[in-house]
Amino acid sequence: MRIPEAWTLSSGAGVTVGLTDTGISANQAQLLSQFATGESTGRTVRLFYLTHLGSAYDTCGHGTRMAGIIAAPRDGRSVGGVAWKSNLISVRQANGVAAVSASDAAGSVRAAAQNGSQVVVMAWESLNWLWQVSDEIEYWHYNRPVLFLGAAGTSGCGDGILDSNVVFPADMPEVVAVTGISYPGGGVPCGIHYRSDVELTAYLSVPSTGQYTADVVEMGGSSNATAVMGGIAALVWSKNPGLTRDQLRARLQQSGAYYPSRHSREGYGLVNALKAVRGY
Repeated sequence: MRIPEAWTLSSGAGVTVGLTDTGISANQAQLLSQFATGESTGRTVRLFYLTHLGSAYDTCGHGTRMAGIIAAPRDGRSVGGVAWKSNLISVRQANGVAAVSASDAAGSVRAAAQNGSQVVVMAWESLNWLWQVSDEIEYWHYNRPVLFLGAAGTSGCGDGILDSNVVFPADMPEVVAVTGISYPGGGVPCGIHYRSDVELTAYLSVPSTGQYTADVVEMGGSSNATAVMGGIAALVWSKNPGLTRDQLRARLQQSGAYYPSRHSREGYGLVNALKAVRGY
């Protein structure tokens, strides 16, 4: 996806990415005490949580892996994130990603947006439309320049859930729906959701941060594709701060492999990060 080449132009500095997920592990120093180390100095990580959960710390592992893909520090120790100089806001909204309540998800979106997130990554899913959540997303989309990205969905291969069903909230027009394809040959594998609602595509199965500082784990599914895209969006906005939110979204579309066409499963296709950052 030409991300290393994009790093010669942008690091994500000055952009804040919000992540509404399962929090960050208390034992993952790369995302806590070591977040602003190495080449990633001068930035911040802030942790929020819904009161009934008791803490901002991840016990599931999903949020920690997502945060690592987006913004782990470039310090030579372990995994570096796509936007390794960006600020990060983590909002712990649940203990998992498939059974999030409407009120909790709405509260996490609000916490991320009202605390300054410019890009909000939502790699959780509901098979039902949650009106409380859609109202919250619509409010921030139409009143603030926030770019929302959502995972198209991931399910067990052959478990009876239709892969051709982009889940909520990724199926909202105000949200950029992201799916993943296999590396290096391409194609949406079984269990990864697709359809015409998909807007952008990233490669699946990338390394990320585990629950403990020295852990390097693989992150797959449309979740990891959404995290990669959130990082790329931060790279683009950092290099081009004059872009409006809608211009940023258009720039990402224009950097897709199929643009100006739109694939029936993969949207505008695999995003070329270098092209997105420099505009050509």
